Amino acid sequence: MKLFFYLLFALFYWLYRLLPVAPKAVFIHTHDQGMGGNIGAVYHAFHLQNMVSSYHRISREDYRTPCRILMFFLVKSYHLATARFVFLDNVFLPLAFIRFRQGVKVIQLWHGSGSVKKFGQHVNTGLLRWLERRANQAYTHLIVNSRKMVPMYSGAFGVSEKITYPIGLPRTDALWNRQMVKRNSHDFRKQFSEIGTRKIILYAPTFRDGSTEQEIKLNLDLMMNELQEAYVLLIRLHPHIAKAARKIHFSNKFIIDVSFYQDLNTLLASADILITDYSSIIYEFAIMQKPMIFYPYDINEFRRGFYYEYESYVPGPIVFSTQELITVIRDGRYEQKKLERFVSEHYDYQDGRATERLLDILKI
Repeated sequence: MKLFFYLLFALFYWLYRLLPVAPKAVFIHTHDQGMGGNIGAVYHAFHLQNMVSSYHRISREDYRTPCRILMFFLVKSYHLATARFVFLDNVFLPLAFIRFRQGVKVIQLWHGSGSVKKFGQHVNTGLLRWLERRANQAYTHLIVNSRKMVPMYSGAFGVSEKITYPIGLPRTDALWNRQMVKRNSHDFRKQFSEIGTRKIILYAPTFRDGSTEQEIKLNLDLMMNELQEAYVLLIRLHPHIAKAARKIHFSNKFIIDVSFYQDLNTLLASADILITDYSSIIYEFAIMQKPMIFYPYDINEFRRGFYYEYESYVPGPIVFSTQELITVIRDGRYEQKKLERFVSEHYDYQDGRATERLLDILKI
């Protein structure tokens, strides 16, 4: 059924391809629904400088209702076929059956600034692997943070290193801007006044493929009893898990569910400590040199899927129980020097001007 969906969209595309290319941009953001990610940063830069005559979006919302689906086939394919610039934050499988005209720029920004877990062509098999590889051949630019990431990303997408540009990702610009980080944190605390002067812990575990598990693998009662006077805990689950987990009632002043809070950069700016496992969120959070704690409770299920040796790679202490986690927080036993090396290795540029460099290589 999905394959028919992709082919039908491509059919409309090829019909509209007979029309001339226009000075407009299409933003395909099927991962980040808000405008706080890479797509949003580029959109704001384009809009601020009046780069093109019109802007058009393709998102997951286009698949929600019969009316939207009809517009997706009839209208979105038209804009895609006649756009001069196309930006993506995820793989868009209809591209497997689409070929853009010469001079059209197709820029894959992705939604993560790095990856601990293998992804794309490094793990996919069968029809999905074939479709993704074909779709990825449409790119003229793949944007990454550093030269260190070029081989990994070009391999994961199955594209040439020649089109992989280590110029930094637009979404990180705001995190290098210390004044903006401070302002976003201040605004967040005003929005959630119950936080008061307490420090903020953000728990953001990675999405586990195929999982609909509702249970949070932390002893939340123990954390509340031990930490609530000085800390508040923000929990950010993957949307698929968060919808199922809404039955979990956070009815105290220690825990706040931010799973559907759209601006991830604001959450990162506001958090004083990050707890995670294998999530790519560590690459953005590391920019601000704030402590991270790693809680990989199911690490043996993932080991074969890592790009690196996990224990030596992650820039922070590793714990396997809630009590260990509490002890690290209370003692402040973080690994600052390792964190500094991590940032240096993964960011060739630390100036908050990634969006400017992107516009420059596109010759805008």
